[in-house]
Amino acid sequence: MNMQKINLTENLSIKKLNPNNPLDILLIEELEQDKEISGDKGYLGSLMSEIKSKKHLYHEKLYNSSYIIYHQRYPIGYLKISPMFMYEGENMVDISYAIHKEARHKGYMYQTLESVVDTLYDTYSEIENIMLLIDYKNKASRNVARHAGFISDGLTEEENKEREYVIYQKTRK
Repeated sequence: MNMQKINLTENLSIKKLNPNNPLDILLIEELEQDKEISGDKGYLGSLMSEIKSKKHLYHEKLYNSSYIIYHQRYPIGYLKISPMFMYEGENMVDISYAIHKEARHKGYMYQTLESVVDTLYDTYSEIENIMLLIDYKNKASRNVARHAGFISDGLTEEENKEREYVIYQKTRK
């Protein structure tokens, strides 16, 4: 499998972000300037700050990397897959994502998330669980998570509202 570009569906693919490619940097800057993108408000954080501080480097593994999401040939968003960590006794990765406002409500993020999860589980037997941390107020992203088969951590709406985020998980089948 070419880890630099991964075809997810007929029309969707992800390409590993190259911090040395000026076109990739311009794309990330444009997406982060989009006032409606949830990256800065949510748990994704700014990719530009990571790139500028040299924290983002190429890794051989699909996880522990950042990707640009493409619909056909057009960039529509980005996602980060965290390095594997231990959480409640399981090997887990966390996925964070943001999608351009013009690409929302078209099923692209759901399809991307579902395909990335399947690819992670098919490629890495050591990953037991995948986590999403979603801003409590981001109902659209919460719907994407549920639609992609993620299950919330079981706290009440009031508890999630108080802590300001919801944890969703999807365990290997």
